[in-house]
Amino acid sequence: EDIFDIQNDIAHEIAGALLPKLGLAQGVMLVKQGTTNLDAYNLRLKAHQWLLSPDPKTFGMAIEQLQHAIALDPSYGDAWGELGYIYAYSATWARDPMSPMMEASTAAARALARSPTNVAALLTRAFVSMVIHRDPATAASHYARARAAGVDLSAWAFNKAYVLDGPLGHFDEAIAALRDAELKDPLAPTLKWILIEMQLAAGRTAPALETAERLHQCQPRVPGSMAYEAYAFLAAGDLARTEQSLLELKAATSDDFWHVALIKFDICAATGKREDAQRL
Repeated sequence: EDIFDIQNDIAHEIAGALLPKLGLAQGVMLVKQGTTNLDAYNLRLKAHQWLLSPDPKTFGMAIEQLQHAIALDPSYGDAWGELGYIYAYSATWARDPMSPMMEASTAAARALARSPTNVAALLTRAFVSMVIHRDPATAASHYARARAAGVDLSAWAFNKAYVLDGPLGHFDEAIAALRDAELKDPLAPTLKWILIEMQLAAGRTAPALETAERLHQCQPRVPGSMAYEAYAFLAAGDLARTEQSLLELKAATSDDFWHVALIKFDICAATGKREDAQRL
């Protein structure tokens, strides 16, 4: 019944033991509660796992959990923010991306109306600013606000690299932020996905292969992990491991999943099968 008070007490004990020079005021709230409805809170925690290991097969379940949490507490800003984030992410897989993008914008607006520093909503706004409006300056301002709000560094570094720094060619900036985040969160697969992409885009095949080797050890094995390690293996000339990752990816998704099609194309292009590559 007092889980939120317990969380705050634990946070104070940790801060008091490890960071005595923080100068924390007595009674300061270190854990933002967000809701007093425990069922809504638990539903959001379950859905939050999706943000850490995105999977096209389970995003519908995460959306349902957040919608249920919001039905229990319509003022739950964190649930609104993460709902917007997942809708925006799922748009990258959708055949008609505008529908989830509209849902993402609506959910983010509702989250920010309740909390102007809601991190997931700010990341969603940044995504919309780049993908829909092609406005990197506004996107950068949203990322700056999200960082200042004390966002989980993993989500921030992943999203900023994927949406802003990578498309603008700021590979060194992206790689530096991702490496910093990975040191603090070595089990986050999403950081390794985009780190591989940035390293390959910058022409750094050997570091990308090292990242892929670390990614291969991460659990759970989700589609993005299989896809990005395949890109690194192929860039390094290891066709056998590329095809093995592709088989694993196809088993976890489908033949028409966009990563599957792209990896097939890359294999054909690398092996000189021009007609097959052109068809794909």
